[in-house]
Amino acid sequence: MKWIELMIGLMPMIEGRKMEGSSGTEFPRRLDRTVVPSHYDLHVKVMDTGFCGNVGIRVDISQPVDEIMMNAKELDVLSAGIEIDGRRIDGEVVMGDDEKEYEVVRIRFPSTIPKGEGYIVGEFCGDYNSGLVGFYKSGGESKVYSTHFEPTDARRVFPCFDQPDMKATFSISIDAPSNLVVLSNSPSVPSLRKEYGDRAIEYFTKTSKMSTYLVAFVAGELEYIEDWSKSGVRLRVYGQGKEEASWGRYGLEVAKRCIDYFEEYFGIEYEFPEKGMAKIDMIGIPSFGSGAMENWGLITFRKESLLYSDGKDSVEQKKNVAETVCHELGHMWFGNLVTMEWWDDLWLNEGFATWISFKGMSEIGKEYVDWDVEGEFVLWNVIRGMLEDGLGKSHKIRMEVSDPGEIGEIFDAISYSKGASIIRMVEKYVGESVFMSGIRRYIKEHMYGNGNGMSLWKAIGESYGKDISSMVEGWISQAGYPVISVSESGENLVLSQRRYSMLGKSDDSMWIVPVVITWGSGENESIEVGEREVVIPRRSDVYKVNSSYAGFYRVLYEADALRRLEERLEEMGDMDRVNMVEDVFGLGFGLYGGIGERLRKIGEYYSDGYCVARSTVEKLMRIRSVFYDDAEIVSAVDKRVLRLIEERIESIDTSVCETSVERISMNKYLLSVGIEVGSASAMRKVSELWRRHVEEGAELGELRWIVYKGVVDDNLEHLIGEYKSGRRPGTRWEVISGFSGIKRKESFAEVVKRLCEFSVEDIGVVIAIICRSGNFRDEMVEYVVSHREELYSMVQKNVMLYNTIVMSLRHVSSDPMVEKVSEFLSGIKHSGSSLSIEKVRDEIEWRRRMRGVRDEILAGLCSSE
Repeated sequence: MKWIELMIGLMPMIEGRKMEGSSGTEFPRRLDRTVVPSHYDLHVKVMDTGFCGNVGIRVDISQPVDEIMMNAKELDVLSAGIEIDGRRIDGEVVMGDDEKEYEVVRIRFPSTIPKGEGYIVGEFCGDYNSGLVGFYKSGGESKVYSTHFEPTDARRVFPCFDQPDMKATFSISIDAPSNLVVLSNSPSVPSLRKEYGDRAIEYFTKTSKMSTYLVAFVAGELEYIEDWSKSGVRLRVYGQGKEEASWGRYGLEVAKRCIDYFEEYFGIEYEFPEKGMAKIDMIGIPSFGSGAMENWGLITFRKESLLYSDGKDSVEQKKNVAETVCHELGHMWFGNLVTMEWWDDLWLNEGFATWISFKGMSEIGKEYVDWDVEGEFVLWNVIRGMLEDGLGKSHKIRMEVSDPGEIGEIFDAISYSKGASIIRMVEKYVGESVFMSGIRRYIKEHMYGNGNGMSLWKAIGESYGKDISSMVEGWISQAGYPVISVSESGENLVLSQRRYSMLGKSDDSMWIVPVVITWGSGENESIEVGEREVVIPRRSDVYKVNSSYAGFYRVLYEADALRRLEERLEEMGDMDRVNMVEDVFGLGFGLYGGIGERLRKIGEYYSDGYCVARSTVEKLMRIRSVFYDDAEIVSAVDKRVLRLIEERIESIDTSVCETSVERISMNKYLLSVGIEVGSASAMRKVSELWRRHVEEGAELGELRWIVYKGVVDDNLEHLIGEYKSGRRPGTRWEVISGFSGIKRKESFAEVVKRLCEFSVEDIGVVIAIICRSGNFRDEMVEYVVSHREELYSMVQKNVMLYNTIVMSLRHVSSDPMVEKVSEFLSGIKHSGSSLSIEKVRDEIEWRRRMRGVRDEILAGLCSSE
């Protein structure tokens, strides 16, 4: 599953622990394997106000039982029984308070059910969910009925064994109005379609063996475009109408080429549900809580993550579509064909899919992906993962979970971005061909079953010819990452490690760190730093540790060695230069040495390359965010940023239609920052674009959301109207992004008053955008802390969406606001937000720590380079 806003949080529990309810019955957080499903016959009737259905589950019973426990939540289980040994035994459906708390239904039988094969039967009804999980409907007059089951929401729709290690095949039939197109995981069987009155029952072929969270069905008035992969996989993009379907052309082209590459990479053709019938349908859902969901054979998306109109939508959306499509297709092998045994190895699904999506984008051709893919990976995964993991309350990549609320919390930057970064580091350590061979071995050994991290490392180690488990496990089974301190001792280099902390709270953690050093001659040397301290011969006076930013660690150089490196910055490639920026200023933010001197020299690190420029400027903007209420520092940051970017902004010709994605990205980033720091050139350019748009009908094109950011205060009503009526999926995000430019109190007040008019999945994003901007940060936080329950209800008690709001509070620094946020966090009682709360507290602590060196920071900002 691809998340737009990665939320965090997890409170560790013992996997498989049993909890005793008030009735004295023990309730498992994880079902035991006494009764295991092998096949589901699932029938669902789609109605206007709710759904009903029946399910038959073929099960293997390993020992006699008096009752069978399955998962069910907010579902009316009307009847249940079992067919075994040629007879049917009706059971009593028990769903008391204890069962509801633990999301189970018990079927209690009047006599013991013997060991053997049985067939559980049940009838159920339910209401459509309003929180974008389970089975729900969304859209305007033309509704789309759709499911979203990951991680544990299949139980909201039918009684089932709702955990990833209980795989089964599914035969699905859907009863819906006959004018609706009905889709499910596998292809429909037209000859079996039954029409009656104004309704029809659609039957689908039997699926491959899969987990319940991958089951999906969709119904709506839909059109499609299609194409075929080289191996004969039928690919379709569905939309609400022909125009919307046509916007899926770019995503379809990416998918077609990505499937071809992944089949080659994994050494296994895509054959779901079977060869000759293989298909992948992709559809944008009107309201969708995440970026996309990898349902096998029927991938559902947030519309902005699938649909792209060339010439009208932004490069950000183009990048998002390419990455998300590749991410979800990667899951078809890593996640669907082979699934993690339990949610503590979620990172295996998501970290791998994140990593392989960038590999896929690199291979499908510049005609479709014409930007620096490696640079984007570093910006949005390595750097992001290190920022999240550098705080005190981070969590291990592999985290023990059992409660459904806890499971939802680990869909975060640690599982996705850090997980992907560690996989990238391991691939570079063993080599691409060895790594691919190990992946193929792992997939073939576990296909249609379950795997875990140890199985993966074993397979890669066998291909490598050396056990790598001990090296990799240190990165997976403990939180944080190291800072490697490099010092000179005579003719030697001494490399020592300790845990990096932005809060100054190191511990005894230690890693086996794969280090690549580039010497002054250009020669690379690979070593392992597996002890607290390692000594190696120094081959030259100039040396760059962590070549090409391959490793997930920071490097602290001595002053003279750093100065010698700085003299060669212009000779470095972009990834090494970004690495230098992140190390030098990341360590400064952790107060490893003086931050003032680092800020004094920040201009030396800046360059006109997009990744380097963004990485450098973001360090100054982060300081601005910490001191958002300190006019003197804000002014000093603004002046320093303008010294770096104003000349380049002035040179941007907005009348020219740029074709280079790198230049477009750079221009938009600089204009956006320029608006924040008061660039006269930026404001003049966006104001002129808006004037021409209004008076002459000129298209805003690629710069649309940048212009919105510059003119939002004078045109708020127009922009909210665009949000509501815009046909293109990208319109909503363009408007919300424009809210970051709000500077008038009345504009802020109007947005807050009308929060409920935004889509459920966008409410938290609107709040986060304004909190991050700093202009009305305290006011927005005031609103959040005084409307806790109202906002929880506004996002329909969807904890993942609510955590977007919780995480927006991490940006406060001032004493009065810190106190209010602390009180707010203490009052959150529902499960699923525990680590989000800890992350907010840690971020605030770091900001307070930075404010303690305020004078040093100001001196560094104001000094001449």
